[in-house]
Amino acid sequence: MNGIEKKEIGPGQLADYLAELLQQFRHFCGTLETVPGMVSHLTRIKVSARLLTALAGPSGSRDEGFARLGGVLGEWATCFDSSPESFPIHLYSPLERLADYLEEILARKDQGVPAADLAADGGWSAAVASFRHAGTPLAVLEDVDDQFRRWGYRWNADNLTPLQEQQLHRRWLSLRKKGDALFQPGAGPGRHDEDRSGPDRGASLFLLLVDSTFRRDQISEKLAKHDFRVEIPGDHGQMLDFLAAGSEPRAVLCDNLEPTRYLSRVRDGLAAGPGTVKVPLVLIVGGSSSLASDRQRAMSLGAEGAWREPYDPADLHRILQRLSQP
Repeated sequence: MNGIEKKEIGPGQLADYLAELLQQFRHFCGTLETVPGMVSHLTRIKVSARLLTALAGPSGSRDEGFARLGGVLGEWATCFDSSPESFPIHLYSPLERLADYLEEILARKDQGVPAADLAADGGWSAAVASFRHAGTPLAVLEDVDDQFRRWGYRWNADNLTPLQEQQLHRRWLSLRKKGDALFQPGAGPGRHDEDRSGPDRGASLFLLLVDSTFRRDQISEKLAKHDFRVEIPGDHGQMLDFLAAGSEPRAVLCDNLEPTRYLSRVRDGLAAGPGTVKVPLVLIVGGSSSLASDRQRAMSLGAEGAWREPYDPADLHRILQRLSQP
């Protein structure tokens, strides 16, 4: 469709997309029942549509699309008044977001923001995506994206206490892990800790990052059988995020295979971080070489030791126990 293929989306491109969408709805006949709130959203949009023409610039300027958008939205309101059953119920959320966004744009205009800057706002792209993904599983992600955009205007370091900021960060990491468990191969459900609170939670927690799905499953199951908790970040960057957010594991377990080189990247990330995070690193190896060479390799990589097949938790305990010895 016109508008959705363009890299830069403004009010004119949104108008083009909504005009095409409206033509599709004219051929759609749903139930006679409509979501009650949809009437309110269209009424608000109708009012905003009349005011958008005041933002329109000269022909050829980026903000000329405001006039076209106002006209298209007026057509939407008229069509809904005459044939509400032609509007699918899944339009409720994108219409609500559009009504809120248009009022926000008009309020910013009243505050003195130039129309050209308003036309370049990233919210137009979000509006197109909201309608494009309505009625699909992607709609829930549009809700999340919209909420983040709102937070960007409302929350910052000045109105969050340090504790609230830390809690928000940890909650976000927890939600992100659940998403990674759905979309990243091998990071299946049931392997992530949901509650990291408590003074001694780190005593039984291990962070695990290995390249092989089979080996990850093998190690996770062995640790779980000994009542250890295992968290599996999606990559080394997420591992560093966990640690920076206050996660205090007993150890970080990584292999160092090419091309991921997890242990080296976690080590370098910790060294380059703004704060000092001290956590034991343990190299995961397959056990094909000698114990002495594995230990030497681990030390050269900055790890406390090498944990080899068959990945006996007792061997891991001995590696970590050496840290407490003089």
